[in-house]
Formats: sequence, C-alpha cells, structure tokens
Amino acid sequence: MFDLADAFVKMGGKYLFIDEIYKYKDWSKELNLIYDYHSKLDIVFTGSSVLDINKGASDSSPRAVMYQMQGFSF
Repeated sequence: MFDLADAFVKMGGKYLFIDEIYKYKDWSKELNLIYDYHSKLDIVFTGSSVLDINKGASDSSPRAVMYQMQGFSF
C-alpha cells in the first residue's frame, strides 16, 4: 500500500481513497507509514467491519477522524 501511495503522490495525487481497508494485511501500520512520509496526502478509507476498523484506527489516532455511516442503498 505504501508503494501505491508513494507513486500516487509523485504523480501529483492529493486525495487517496481506499475501500474495505481492513482486508489488507497490516493496514494500520501501512497507513502510519504513509502519514509519516506524505503528511499532506489526504486519505479516506472505508471498511464494513467496524471492529477491525476501530482496532486498527486506534494505532493511527490522533491522525484519524472516524465517521460511522449507514450503508448505502441504490
């Protein structure tokens, strides 16, 4: 995930969206690494497993803002 974010920033990317992040192994460590190297990159990540997200996000907390949203239906 870091390599993707690094390449994205080098191409001028400013906003990175990652869906179902909890499925990625060691996602919270990877996010912290991205935040450390690319502090100006805004990252929005989603996940349907609230427990996994809350557990991992505590590693990133003061940098993460959590929003709990209802599922979308179209």
